Amino acid sequence: MPADLPKYVTRDTDRHGSVRYYYRRNGRKTRLRGEPTDPEFLAPALLGKELQLSKPPKITSFVYFVLYGNRIKIGTCANVKARMRGLRTGIPGRASVYYVTPGGRMLESKLHDLFSEDRVSGEWFMFSTGIKDWIMADEERRAVERQWLRHERRTENAKI
Repeated sequence: MPADLPKYVTRDTDRHGSVRYYYRRNGRKTRLRGEPTDPEFLAPALLGKELQLSKPPKITSFVYFVLYGNRIKIGTCANVKARMRGLRTGIPGRASVYYVTPGGRMLESKLHDLFSEDRVSGEWFMFSTGIKDWIMADEERRAVERQWLRHERRTENAKI
């Protein structure tokens, strides 16, 4: 019977003789309900998509907004704290991280184009209402996205 099981699915027998099936992938173990012959059992095990939703994708880069007086710098990096240490040596006075969002060079470039009329020099812009509005809209979008992901995880765990 174990040879007939889908990939990443294992069969375990507990001390009482009850058989349980588990999907094991990327260090995670998820119990599967039902028998391997049931269509409901096979679909998530073979596709694996619903089961992998419980682990969000790793974010590798961020777009940051650093506020200094009435100017804001829009840049990208992998480690915001390390980037701020580097910026503090080149900026006289006190600068602070105003906002950080997941994204890379493509998002940074789009933001630079979007706010080009507010550009002072390089990656520095006047802190305009357009930039404030974009940050507020992004915060709302990310909050909705987080709620949706939490809902998806809850419904997926209820199915399994």
